[in-house]
Amino acid sequence: MTDEDRFLLDRAVAEGTLTREKADDCETLSAVGEGKKPVRDILLEKKYLDEKQVERLRKLFRILAQEKEDRALGKLLVDKGRIASADIDACLAQQRQEKKEGKFIPLAKFLVARRLATKEEIAQFEFSPQFHTYVEQEKLSWRSPERKPQAEEAMASERLGGYELRGRIAAGGMGVIYRAWQVGLEREVALKVLSSELQGKPDFVEKFLREAKMAAKLNHPNLVQIYDVGQEGPRVFYSMELVEGTNLHELLTKETRLPQERSIDFLLQIAKGLVTIHAHGIIHRDIKPDNVIIRKDGIAKLVDLGLAKERGRAKTETSMGNPYYIAPELISSPDQVDVRADIYSLGATFYRMLTGRRPVDGKTTDEILENLLHGEPTPIQDIDHTLSEDVAKICKRMMAKDPAKRYMAMEMVVGALDKLLFFG
Repeated sequence: MTDEDRFLLDRAVAEGTLTREKADDCETLSAVGEGKKPVRDILLEKKYLDEKQVERLRKLFRILAQEKEDRALGKLLVDKGRIASADIDACLAQQRQEKKEGKFIPLAKFLVARRLATKEEIAQFEFSPQFHTYVEQEKLSWRSPERKPQAEEAMASERLGGYELRGRIAAGGMGVIYRAWQVGLEREVALKVLSSELQGKPDFVEKFLREAKMAAKLNHPNLVQIYDVGQEGPRVFYSMELVEGTNLHELLTKETRLPQERSIDFLLQIAKGLVTIHAHGIIHRDIKPDNVIIRKDGIAKLVDLGLAKERGRAKTETSMGNPYYIAPELISSPDQVDVRADIYSLGATFYRMLTGRRPVDGKTTDEILENLLHGEPTPIQDIDHTLSEDVAKICKRMMAKDPAKRYMAMEMVVGALDKLLFFG
């Protein structure tokens, strides 16, 4: 869900205008729909809240989001030695006073009015990777992973089939992942359980099982191994390798960007895993930093086949992944998607590792998609001139707008990286 979606639900529950059960229902509906409806639309369609209530919460979100960006900007300006912390504090204090009087003014306007910075300087700081990292850290307060749907929370200490559930790890559109103990084989596993709201819906049960069966075909050190599929009453689940580590998105939020050598290492590992996926006739379609887990020993694992399609099915199903990392043809010609879409997405992830920036951006989904289709990312050597020419060429070719100008197969990406490492 988006930050706004999460805020709307949590704030409405906190204010008592929405029950936790209804909030969980909205969260599930927003995650499983092919069109990914915004929570605000679901709240209105279900008549859980009226338009006035929703707009009030959205306005509050925009103000709080701007406040978080302002704190991030202030922190960055102080950390860079550009403005004294006392001056930032004075501006924020004036902002709070104006807010009490019913007016909200962004920090940047106070900085310009007091001649502490120019508009151009502020824009330059706001475009920097560090600023976006600070903003992400500020926003963590409304992205708490601890909030659980009631049914899943109750299940977290139960036994399911031959597994003892030992706590919730994560949740997605289709299901919840638990840490579990496989009693018969005496080992820890990850257990993915279809969401309780979807258990009685045959289409979603079929999709969930298809995901498990696709993943079970794959055996590679950079992919998660599937162990078993099961059902107990209405509850459908499958067990898989438990991967302990940090996802790449979290790592990049903390470190902003990675050294060239480390980026190449992770890229090569995931590319090798994708060679296996493609060899089984599967297109992943959702490669992004969130779906790469880095173990403590440096092994990278590609996870989540929730949007993956077997090549024969890809022409009839049009689920879309993260707009920052998807290939342009998933928007312009989804019936013609092939393995080169994964090459683009992996290249976009490589770009993020090397530069600390997403290759496309925008304030709305429509703006992001417009930039994806018609814009060009800043060349990586314009961002960091120390990055090698060969690395820049590989990244650019992987991310070519025209699939015909990309590498034709993931094996070619692996070959280019191996050559780069061998010859330096």
